[in-house]
Amino acid sequence: MKKGILFFILLSCVTQIHAQQAGTKLWHGKERTMHYQPQGSDFVLYKGTRKFNRALYGGNTAFRVEAGDLPEFAMYMPGMGGNCKIGIISNNKSKWITEAKNIKTVYRPGSMIYEIKDSLLGNGQLNITVLAMATDEGMILKIETVNMPAGVSMVIVYGGATGKKFGRDGDIGADPESSFYLQPAYCKDNRYMIDRNMFQLSYGFTKALSEEERYEIQYNNKQPDTNAKEKPKQLIGVFPVDAEVKIADAEQQQSPQLLLASAANLKMPVITATVPLQNAQVYYFMAEKKDAATSYRDAPVVFEKAVTAIKKISGRVVLQTPDPYINPLGGALAIAADAIWEEPSYMHGAIAWRMRLPAWRGPYCADPLGWHDRARMHFSSYALSQVTNIAPGPLVFDTALHIARQQEKMGTAMFSNGYICRNPNGDIRPHHYDMNLVFVDELLNHFNYTGDIDYVKKMWPLLKLHLAW
Repeated sequence: MKKGILFFILLSCVTQIHAQQAGTKLWHGKERTMHYQPQGSDFVLYKGTRKFNRALYGGNTAFRVEAGDLPEFAMYMPGMGGNCKIGIISNNKSKWITEAKNIKTVYRPGSMIYEIKDSLLGNGQLNITVLAMATDEGMILKIETVNMPAGVSMVIVYGGATGKKFGRDGDIGADPESSFYLQPAYCKDNRYMIDRNMFQLSYGFTKALSEEERYEIQYNNKQPDTNAKEKPKQLIGVFPVDAEVKIADAEQQQSPQLLLASAANLKMPVITATVPLQNAQVYYFMAEKKDAATSYRDAPVVFEKAVTAIKKISGRVVLQTPDPYINPLGGALAIAADAIWEEPSYMHGAIAWRMRLPAWRGPYCADPLGWHDRARMHFSSYALSQVTNIAPGPLVFDTALHIARQQEKMGTAMFSNGYICRNPNGDIRPHHYDMNLVFVDELLNHFNYTGDIDYVKKMWPLLKLHLAW
């Protein structure tokens, strides 16, 4: 069973890959090209052009780090948690590393790795690895120098945290890439406290829109209060110990030098750290959501914990075949499957539509990846949300929505005994999606996969009530 499911998943992926290679396949009138190339278990790209098209996930929460083809980063808490960009200065010239002449980008499932070369570095090279932390909601950058000439400095810039959620939570194609840029307007309410190489950032004084306000239909043209205030959020950042830290003007980002030369703009501030680079050295930068800063000397431990956590997930499926396009897929599939789990259930999506629904595609991935405990927790938590004491009534169409769906009211034919509600753990309320059939299919798939007769007996009342419904 396990081999069959994995075979069909991989066959589908490989069929699409080879179809793209077979000739001129058009997509919206444009010839499609291969973006990343396989290299062992990695996905490799040279001279990419896009930002924020690769999410990195840490623990099983809605937090993520945004990375991409180019080495500029952001944190989504969820809600914009800030942007991190890096510059280099040498011989009175400067540029952002996203403008470097040669950038090799590697997606190693769960992490992004960059090899950066440029005339400002001479024969030197910067190697940057960015990870989401394993135990805290934060990111860590590891920056290594190779053949670095004297007189080169690195500038790390952080800012632009608003706490505001984007329309589709930063989904590619729905929210523009610029949503994650270090926009001066994002810096408006940012407040910094600096302690040597560390800083505390307070942000997000305006209440973010709720899941329902962003995703659900607002009846009676109800408009959310976009000016509502709330307690500010906190971030802690840690630069290398020898960094020169200062506040600069977010409106002066044309180059690292111009930014550093700017006067502190308390209306639109960003924080900068200038680090003189030495050859064959390792530097770290950390930003995380917590009350107390992690000591810089603990950065290597934080980094290795993140690496270990990623390997534990990506290593669940290791593929070694004659086809290089198949081999990287195992780790990528495992990372993606882990990203949609948030106890006690699978989410609709990892980025857009990250909400609880009883039966989208997520639960199907649990058993092939050995997460039988997650499967049982998902099914058991939603068993508590099956309606058991509300008799069925008539069919009632929602005329406000042109009878496109049932009226969301308990006691109708749909929202009655046997109906499984959208949220787990006994949250009994109607929702326009009917996911009961798929939920039961996923449950039967779990039975067939595990052969767990005791669990079949436990869930038998749910199945009987579902059939009656």
